[in-house]
Amino acid sequence: MGTLRKITLFKQGFGLFTHHCTLEGEGVITIRVRKDDLNAIRSSLTVLDLSGGRIGSISCEQEKDAGIVKITMPGSGSRTIQVVYILPVEPWDMSYRLLLSDAAGKSKGLLQALAVVKKTGLEPWDGIDMNLKSAHLEVPADFAQTAPTAAEKPHEFYEYHIARPVHVPDTGFALIPVFEESIDCENIMLFNPLEQNKFPTSGIILTNTINSPLAEGDAAIFQKDAFGGQAHIPTIMPNQRTIIRCSRTDSCEVHAVSRSAAEAIKKVRIGNGMIILNSERKQIDIYEIQNKTTKKKEMVIEHPRHEGQKLHKPRNPFETTEQCWRFRISVPPDISIQFEIESIFDISHNYKLTDLTKEQITQLQTKGYINDDTAKYLLSRPSEGEQLHKFIQSLGNLTFEKIIAEPSESS
Repeated sequence: MGTLRKITLFKQGFGLFTHHCTLEGEGVITIRVRKDDLNAIRSSLTVLDLSGGRIGSISCEQEKDAGIVKITMPGSGSRTIQVVYILPVEPWDMSYRLLLSDAAGKSKGLLQALAVVKKTGLEPWDGIDMNLKSAHLEVPADFAQTAPTAAEKPHEFYEYHIARPVHVPDTGFALIPVFEESIDCENIMLFNPLEQNKFPTSGIILTNTINSPLAEGDAAIFQKDAFGGQAHIPTIMPNQRTIIRCSRTDSCEVHAVSRSAAEAIKKVRIGNGMIILNSERKQIDIYEIQNKTTKKKEMVIEHPRHEGQKLHKPRNPFETTEQCWRFRISVPPDISIQFEIESIFDISHNYKLTDLTKEQITQLQTKGYINDDTAKYLLSRPSEGEQLHKFIQSLGNLTFEKIIAEPSESS
């Protein structure tokens, strides 16, 4: 029987299995797999006589509870045989333990990484040389429908080699230590008005100062001797930072108030039979933050951003994502402060010229949005017949543009 020596588990839900055995003279290597895995064996099995011999025959048989692969190796003398194949497996997961101080400001934390691995197949996983990987590989076609997959972004490649031989029980799963490293972190509070009512959550700014990517996984947070909650760590490449959320805290309260100004038309354009009114609307959002402790707090406000919205004040957010601007604020102890965000919404109103009523045309003229000649032309619309048809056709060639006011400065 060939001894299973090495396994490389891929995040996408398949594994590369390597057996080694030593033969004296002619022999037969037997490998047991699940019956459902025989198709995967057929498409990936590779047998090499590392001493230069040859393969006699390979047969795949089904017994009551297993598939049996038999490899006949003719020859003489002592030889090393390598057998490699690919099988679907349960995707491995990463689980973290993050130990922090409870001090404000930047500090060092201790990050422990444990791989959660579940055994598949019938061969024992005992004393295994194990690698864990993500990869830019297609799931093999023979089991693409049965193997669970985990989507990875193209740049998120990582791999870990387990330093010690691995044992995984036949039932259940194993927590395999991957590394234990010091990492840069900072305790903060997070507030997002779409997710919290008035109480922020505790959070951590985590910077990957480890010389290795951090695979996505859940983390248990500990501060001193206290449990600080559960968090989710996304994939973080070396030298990248991320913000992770922990648990709700009532050490601060945040009240958010929004007020908007009326729309102001900035530009009018006529073309292709349409009139387009471009306007701006200013919005001011005020966050009133009350620190109820005797220690200074660092807070990150996650202010939602929307399509057509531009930041006016303050100019430089701490971070910008697709969903929000992040602003970092120091909140003095036992005091309330206000933080104000001013933004501008670009709004476009499009109307067909043929749908405009005389009252609407007159109103556009009165407000100075179109000039007298354009208004006069639009008001000359015939009521019916061939002249009306020619008039409607002419609107497609009508052009006009007017700047009502210079757009507000924005970033």
